[in-house]
Parts: sequence; structure tokens; C-alpha cells
Amino acid sequence: MGPASTWAVNARPGDRILVGGPGARKLIHHQADWFLLAGDMTALPAISVNLAALPDDAQGHAVIEVPHESDRQCLAHPENIQLHWVINPNPDPTGKPLLDKVQDLPWLAGQPAVWAACEFGSMRALRRFLKQSHEVPKSHLYVSSYRKIGQTEDGHKRAKQQDSAAE
Repeated sequence: MGPASTWAVNARPGDRILVGGPGARKLIHHQADWFLLAGDMTALPAISVNLAALPDDAQGHAVIEVPHESDRQCLAHPENIQLHWVINPNPDPTGKPLLDKVQDLPWLAGQPAVWAACEFGSMRALRRFLKQSHEVPKSHLYVSSYRKIGQTEDGHKRAKQQDSAAE
């Protein structure tokens, strides 16, 4: 048994673990008037890093989709960043739950910086909305998918490549 499986066997509700992924961190652009972060449970480690790195006077929103109320976490964040938890026990390949919450948020004045990472369908829906409805410049927009419902890692990579080529 390795370190991760030993931790998992002994874990109890409320226990915390830090996870590092492959590659360099993609952080939200800090030269902005306000911030929007969005993601599902797979993005929680990256969202927590981004929130903790924001300046104390940052304002905006973080929208996080999780499958159960017990998945909500206490995240360090600037006082004027509002956390919005979307509880969704049924994964949706259209990305509608996360998109609906983001669309319902007030669009603040000034230049936003947007960072989002989530399931492939949510990524496409968010990207379309942010580019078409709000014309967020590429320099201030990071939207990526970490997985695709019903696909292996290789299938997800192929889908991302096809999507990128079509974009």
C-alpha cells in the first residue's frame, strides 16, 4: 500500500489532503478589476491556490460545483470574493449547472480576470458564454477541462485536441 491508499483507508470526513498535478500551475491573471473563478470538484485544489494568491482587496466570485453538501470546504479567500457552491449529485455533460450559476451572477464593472477548470461540457459552455456574452480578452481568460464524462484520459485528450482545432 502506498501513501495515497494508506491515507484513503484511514481518512475520515473533514480530513484534508494536498494534491499537486502534472505541469506548471495556471494562475488567474492578477491585473484585473475583479475576478471570476469557476470549477467542479476536480478543480478544488487549483481554485484554493488561486483564491489564496489573490490580493486582499480582490472582489468577485468563485463558483464551485460539487456532488454533495458534505463536499463543501472552508477555503481561504479575500473578504470580497463571494463563494457560491452548486450542489449537483448528477454529472451533466452539457455543463448546465455550473453555467447557470455563472450566468446568474452580477457582471461587475471593469476588466475581469476569469479562471475556470471543470468537466469538458462545462468548459465548452462557460467558454462560449464568456467569449460571446462578455468578450473577455484572451489575456484575462483561462478555461480548461480536467475530464470528460464517459471518457478515459486518452479520450478526453482527443476531445480537447479536436475542440482546440475547431476553436
